[in-house]
Amino acid sequence: MNFFLALLTNKTVVAWGANNCNQTNVPTGIANVESIAAGGGHALALISNGTVLALGSNGSGETNTPTGLSNVISVVAGNRHSVALKNDGAVVSWGEILDIQTNMTPRFISAGDGFTLETQFSPLIQYPVDVSKDVLIVYNSSPTYNNSLILKDYYLANRPMMGNANVLGIVCNTNWDTIHPDDFTNIIAAPFFQWLADHLAKHPSYVIILNELPARVNTNTWWTASGCHPSVSVSLYDMYAGWKPFITHINAGTVDDCKAYVDKLATFGATYSPGKLIISASASPLGYGNTRPRKKLSVKL
Repeated sequence: MNFFLALLTNKTVVAWGANNCNQTNVPTGIANVESIAAGGGHALALISNGTVLALGSNGSGETNTPTGLSNVISVVAGNRHSVALKNDGAVVSWGEILDIQTNMTPRFISAGDGFTLETQFSPLIQYPVDVSKDVLIVYNSSPTYNNSLILKDYYLANRPMMGNANVLGIVCNTNWDTIHPDDFTNIIAAPFFQWLADHLAKHPSYVIILNELPARVNTNTWWTASGCHPSVSVSLYDMYAGWKPFITHINAGTVDDCKAYVDKLATFGATYSPGKLIISASASPLGYGNTRPRKKLSVKL
């Protein structure tokens, strides 16, 4: 108790205050810290590789991090116990509370003096967004198709509060709207899931796929124009167990059309209060129009 932790912008940790249990003795060389948590007399640090560092009081085993604990995306510290949320939705605890029974998919975890709380994920709830962890922007980094790169830079510069979003460039040397399953696996899915493996402490809840990347997967045995064409978004969503992000694809025709869509979102964000606006793909002075009224889509921001 009576000690403090701070996570610096260079992803290192400083601590001060009471040190009766060595809880402020931050190990030399600790780096790449994504988040921190302070308990009664111990502290936790989540490292970017998805592992957890614990220091301080260990009277109830609260710093005995379980062997093999990995793929952690969030940590909290109670008075005499520690809790970690993994990227498959599993909750792991150690210390005074040895086991947590849950039948939900948690979105957030919290801990106090002898208790732990989990917030169940619901697609109907508007959760706070930490852009540096929750958002991943995917674009085509092929030099042959540079409109995707242009839109990526425009999105980061003009979409409010998105400047520090995560970015993944995928080299795709085709601008076909529909691709074969093998191409989807090798060109899109492989680098996508490699990014997740390289950033185990991050688990983006929102993925934005930009233009000049395929939008559909042709699942026919033969290459034909008809048949089953599931979207790239749905295919990615279904491939990764324990992770169900919201995936959207910004591919509204030309790059100027896509920019106009970003401008419209920026105008909404700058003009209206969060959570009080319903938008639809209707015509506007910004140039992003709806040519198919029977398919209007409304989304609550």
